[in-house]
Amino acid sequence: MSVITAHEWYREYHKAQESRRERDYEMDAPEAGAVDEKIYG
Repeated sequence: MSVITAHEWYREYHKAQESRRERDYEMDAPEAGAVDEKIYG
């Protein structure tokens, strides 16, 4: 029974997270896939 409850909780949790998720704008860059495009410093 606890497995069913956990499954339902995670399903509702992820649905709520998706509705709050912001758009990932990283891929908007012209060369987003290029290695030198990412600067972490």
